[in-house]
Amino acid sequence: MILNTIFHPTSSFEKSFFEPNGRKSMLVVALAGLFLSIAVFLLTTSVVYSIFAFAINIINWFVFSGVLFFFEFIHARKKSKKSDSGFLKSSSAVGTLWEINLFAYFILALGTWLIPIFSGLMFNIAVGLFFALLILSVIVWVIASFKMLKVVFGAQRGKLLLNWLILMILNGLIVTVINRLLASLIF
Repeated sequence: MILNTIFHPTSSFEKSFFEPNGRKSMLVVALAGLFLSIAVFLLTTSVVYSIFAFAINIINWFVFSGVLFFFEFIHARKKSKKSDSGFLKSSSAVGTLWEINLFAYFILALGTWLIPIFSGLMFNIAVGLFFALLILSVIVWVIASFKMLKVVFGAQRGKLLLNWLILMILNGLIVTVINRLLASLIF
C-alpha cells in the first residue's frame, strides 16, 4: 500500500482516482493523524496540542481535496468537456498521497519515542537516520504530488508545473488561515 505509492506513484494514483475508495482514504488520514498526534504528545506532553495536530491533519487533507477538486473542475471545463470527477475521486487521490504522510508521521512518532533511549554516538546516528528518512519522505511527497496532478489533470509538464505551484501555494494559504483561526479560537 504505502510502498506502492512511494515506488509506483502513477499507477497508484490512477487506481485511486479512477476507482475511488473513500473509506480507505479516510482510514489513511485518521492513522496519519494518530501518528502525528502521538509524536506531538511525545514532544510536548500536551493532550490539547496532540488533538489540535490531529484536527489540523484532517483539515489539511479536506482542504487539499477541495482545492484539487476545484482545479480539476476548472481544468475539465477548459477542455470543453463535462467534469466527471467528484469530490470522492479527489479525496481518494489525496488520501493515496497521504500514505506518504502516514509513513513520515510514523517515522516521526517512532523517532520521538526511540531517540531518547540512545546516548553518545548511537544518538547521533539515530537522529541522522531519522532526519534522512524524513527528508527522503518530503522529496518523495513532492514527486508523488506532481505525479498525482499528472494523473488527475492529464496535462503536459509546463502547464502541470504551473498548476502544481498554484495548487501548493493556494492550499498552503488556505490551510494557514484556517489553522490560525482555529488556534486563535482554542488558545
